[in-house]
Amino acid sequence: MPENWDAMRLFLAMETQWRRAGMSGVATGLDYSVLPAVAGLAGLALNADIFARLRILEGAALAAMAEAARQ
Repeated sequence: MPENWDAMRLFLAMETQWRRAGMSGVATGLDYSVLPAVAGLAGLALNADIFARLRILEGAALAAMAEAARQ
């Protein structure tokens, strides 16, 4: 959907910014501390709507990674 495009662009730009847990390397979420810089470099204006949509994408990705680890 067009209204999700900016959040998707930001999610893809953040692809190398996953925080990982200890020695297991399990992804725990995106590193929000770099979010403003990544958004700026991607030419996106970070706002509450994009952040909320990004968090939905992050949650779905974490669920998919957890499912893949169980298989």
